[in-house]
Amino acid sequence: MKLYLFILAFISGVCYSQQLLPIQYDTLSNYNEIIINGSGEYSSTAMRNEFMGKFINGGFISNDVKDQTFKKLKGINITGFDVSSELEYRLLKVNLFKHSNLGLIVKTGYTSIGSISYSKDAFGLTFYGNEQYIDKTVNFSGTEFKFSTFQKIGLGIIFKKTKSSICFNYYNLQNNIQSSIIQGSFYQPNGGLNDSLKINGDFSASNGTRFNKGFGVGIDLDLKLKIDWTKEQNAYIQFVVKNLGLATISSGATTYVFDSTYHYSGFKLNQLIGKNNVFDDTTQIYSQLGIQKSIHRSNLFLPVMFQVGKIVDQYQIRKLQSFFGIRMFPTMAYIPMVYAGANYKLNQIFDIGLQESYGGFAYFRTGIYVNAKIKKCVFGIASENIIGAFNKNGNGKSLIFRLQCRF
Repeated sequence: MKLYLFILAFISGVCYSQQLLPIQYDTLSNYNEIIINGSGEYSSTAMRNEFMGKFINGGFISNDVKDQTFKKLKGINITGFDVSSELEYRLLKVNLFKHSNLGLIVKTGYTSIGSISYSKDAFGLTFYGNEQYIDKTVNFSGTEFKFSTFQKIGLGIIFKKTKSSICFNYYNLQNNIQSSIIQGSFYQPNGGLNDSLKINGDFSASNGTRFNKGFGVGIDLDLKLKIDWTKEQNAYIQFVVKNLGLATISSGATTYVFDSTYHYSGFKLNQLIGKNNVFDDTTQIYSQLGIQKSIHRSNLFLPVMFQVGKIVDQYQIRKLQSFFGIRMFPTMAYIPMVYAGANYKLNQIFDIGLQESYGGFAYFRTGIYVNAKIKKCVFGIASENIIGAFNKNGNGKSLIFRLQCRF
């Protein structure tokens, strides 16, 4: 994907921050603050940009590109994306409940996130067809797909001395799709006249075309703790929870549950034409395939994010500081991601940093960022996958920004 298209799509409103830029801790409490966070990422444990870019930009996927991707696949593979934004207004000049240490937070945000885990055989069957699997069993157990889009508005409390906060949110669920195959296999003998499909799983999707398909409630938590680091200095540990909550699909969700073994040996002519053909009676098809269909209101967990780690102290005299931590999305196909990096203070205006990470929707990645402090504003821009930004053999793209202004 061309970088300028990625930036345009990112800034135009699809975006939530996951605290991806190393947060710089500050203790100033006599100013109000406005913070804009944004992040956009897609990545994969096996697919490279040369392959994934075809789905974004369009284009022909050559056999050579497919072959190179297929060679990198393992038993189970992961691909995912997260495009989000958040606007936060901190009223630190007010004394909430007449308490001098309590301020008020108002926020709004947007999140679109999805992930898929898939087997090597599932990829091969999808992109090569079934010819190479004749007289072989295709295993697609462990395939899982999740996609969710939602908006939120929140109101919360911030502790002025530590900048810790808790925010209570209301969510609009715009879309939700989930599917999982616990056990699945397909066998096609030579000739293809007695195929065998074994499958155990489900598929569920929110109904309707309305913008509002459901609602939910949840919390955001940002806790900062001061600890002894060395004899000469302290450090700060940040614990972040984003979108911990539940949602209800009020428009209803259509769910298909399948648990069957199906043998296909072809249709007879009278099953394909006439008044009683199988295409006029979907119930008959579902019954033959062992599929149970239902439409009902459904509850689900929001795609919560947890992150804990050491953050950068904005008022630390030392030029070089470390940061590290772990991030998790328990409800998604997401490998717990560990990261570590170093922040270097070039001067009173600029900080730069490097980061190495393992996990998430990919394996190893290298990140880079720049922070600039200009008067009462701090602006940061970063990528957690700098190699992927310029290399077709990279495993994804990432762009993050953060703007904080005091007034």
